[in-house]
Amino acid sequence: MLTRQSQHSSDQREPSQPSSCHSDLQPQLDAATRAMWVDQLIQLQVKCTLRTESLFVAVMIFDSYLAMKHVKSDSLQIFALTCALLGAKFEEEDPPEIRDFLYVVDQGVSKEEMLRMEMSILSKLGFGFGAATPAHIMRQWAETCDEMHAELARYILEVALLEQTFAIYTPEQQASAAFLLGTILASSASGESSACTCREACDVAHENLAAISSCLEEMWALLAKVDGSPYRASLQKLSHQSVQCVAATHLPKLDSVAVAGFVAAAAGM
Repeated sequence: MLTRQSQHSSDQREPSQPSSCHSDLQPQLDAATRAMWVDQLIQLQVKCTLRTESLFVAVMIFDSYLAMKHVKSDSLQIFALTCALLGAKFEEEDPPEIRDFLYVVDQGVSKEEMLRMEMSILSKLGFGFGAATPAHIMRQWAETCDEMHAELARYILEVALLEQTFAIYTPEQQASAAFLLGTILASSASGESSACTCREACDVAHENLAAISSCLEEMWALLAKVDGSPYRASLQKLSHQSVQCVAATHLPKLDSVAVAGFVAAAAGM
């Protein structure tokens, strides 16, 4: 059994990006279907009270494995559950057992099926789950920055999980863009100017100005569609009252020039 002690510590993690497309091996898994499964993983995280890092590792396993091996449509439920199980084994101090997951879903999945899927995933990916995700980056950054902005950035990152296209950006770039966008939204909600409180996010923006601007714009466009999306688990799970307020706020109008100017200012350029 994999344990928390068997993985690399967070400061030893190396960024990893799964393939941004697995349509060749999974023609039945279009963007909307993938978003549905990620939304179910978010719901499972809530039901099992798992850490945010467990969710992000589960999604990383989901995408990485599907980029390498075909999974039949009728096996995707077992596969998604097993991804959640493995994410928990690597990130939780006291991870749930298979029977706990089966109790939560209650959908006719057997322990033996999950064990077989677990071995298939581990043999294919080679236990390579030590890579940093945006959630791990945010956990490090949150220790030195404003709590509400960090919570809002986590919410934005979870919404971004629904779109695999964000895999073109590194975990640090995603975390930086989410934090800067959170700052913009917080300012809009309060009606007051707010500077980025995370030095690390600003440093990443300084080194990757174009990528951060592009990622931030895409995150903003995604947030603008959340209310009309059938996949709303991230929005529904919010517990931080101030984040709920900001998330419900009408999004300000942003264009490429405004985004570039804000990111450049945050980067000290």
